[in-house]
Amino acid sequence: MLWAGVALHLIGYDTLFMYFWRYREPVCELLEELTGNRQHYAMICPGGVRRDIDLKKMKPKILKVMREIKEPIAKIADAVAGDKLVKARMRGVGILTRQDAIKYCTVGPTARGSGLKIDVRADEPYAAYKELGVDVKKKGIESFKSVVNNLYPGAFCVIQRDPVDSDTGLVVHTDSAGSKPIQAYIGYKETCDAGWFSGLAQDALAMNINDIVCVAATPVSFVDYVAFNTLLIDRVEMLAALSRGFGACLEVLESEGTPVLFAGGETADLPDLLRTLDVCVTMFGRVPLSKVVSGEAIKPGDKIIGVRSGGKIRYEKGVNSGIMSNGHTLARSCLMKPDYVKKYPEVSHPARGRYTGRYEFTDHIDMLDMTLGEALLCPTRLFSPIALKVLEKHGSGVHGMVHNTGGGNTKCLRLGKGIKYVKNMPKHDPIFDLIQRESGVEWREMYQDFNMGVGFEFIIDPDEAEDVLSVVDGFGVGASIIGECMESKAENSLLINSLNGKFEYS
Repeated sequence: MLWAGVALHLIGYDTLFMYFWRYREPVCELLEELTGNRQHYAMICPGGVRRDIDLKKMKPKILKVMREIKEPIAKIADAVAGDKLVKARMRGVGILTRQDAIKYCTVGPTARGSGLKIDVRADEPYAAYKELGVDVKKKGIESFKSVVNNLYPGAFCVIQRDPVDSDTGLVVHTDSAGSKPIQAYIGYKETCDAGWFSGLAQDALAMNINDIVCVAATPVSFVDYVAFNTLLIDRVEMLAALSRGFGACLEVLESEGTPVLFAGGETADLPDLLRTLDVCVTMFGRVPLSKVVSGEAIKPGDKIIGVRSGGKIRYEKGVNSGIMSNGHTLARSCLMKPDYVKKYPEVSHPARGRYTGRYEFTDHIDMLDMTLGEALLCPTRLFSPIALKVLEKHGSGVHGMVHNTGGGNTKCLRLGKGIKYVKNMPKHDPIFDLIQRESGVEWREMYQDFNMGVGFEFIIDPDEAEDVLSVVDGFGVGASIIGECMESKAENSLLINSLNGKFEYS
């Protein structure tokens, strides 16, 4: 009502403007009764009303107000819709495309009028990533809960009892490098160098091995699955590059005292099914059930140690941008020039209007101190050596571990019960500044789409936090105590304090 009334006022239609104010009053009175504030933040906080109102208590009053204002508002709407003056004064005023609506972070009817399918009362009103076809909350996977045999439903990974040894848990985990292979494919086409595929091996491996150590499992063996379009990619060059990548990872893990076996895998020629390629890994691990880190022990007072995804670490060569393997659809879309879709139509879905950026793959970005291609293809960091060393020395004090992949910094919400996570985020890597600036995505969404510089987290007994931090520091990687756990009276929640604002999630 307020939005429509002000819009009418701006074109000189003051009579109906006053009617909107009149029928807005009962709504304000409801909010005042509930919160003590007539203009409570929930009026403009998407999702706030649903979370704040005690529906059992307020429902009769809400329905009464709705009945009172329904007919007058409908009459006003009919009057506006059929009014020649309104049509004349609004025709041709301006056009806002869906891309502009995302870029300028518009809300409400303005955003919906541009074609964005959003509701300002939803929990994620500015989900630009979802508009690109990616759902970080992965709705639908709950359908499998009833058929998955899981000893610890709240744990970071599925754990199953070994049918041969009832004291041992088995962990089988599968994941891929996401859409990152598309970026490698562009590099391959632009430079005629298949070496860009090499880092995808570490991405696929890290996405699995980092996850299974979150439940204290010891990685044992893995297989890969590489599917690709044989009409567009040279098989021999691509597989040789991936082989070098896996070999380098095995050497690192061996040198850090955390060896794992590579059992080969499958190569699939799928030119009719795949536009470019997909690189996946399935990992097997074991854990004594007496040592499982399920997250159930997380309690108020626990400290959160964050480990950097970017910068340097002793077993990596050079500096890592920190982007890891999540958020790449959004990153490519806002950074890469539209020319790439014209040159290589296979890198984008034709209905999505992606690639709106101003950079080329080989452009050197001063703020990153590397080319765009190098930054986006920095491999996902292997955190498993760090986690396994912490477990070896301070396992009893580790109450939870989180690999910040899909869902970014909100990933912790899946662990524990009745916990409010409070994170004081350190300054993030410049790659995230670049993505936010070029995409116009709100910072709130950035923290749930990307790791924002914190790739791995330990949730630790406060008495052992400093000792654990000392172990992590020994790997030559940036790390610090970034937060703590508090009590939440309802479901798990998260408060992020950052240089870009405060953001709440549940």
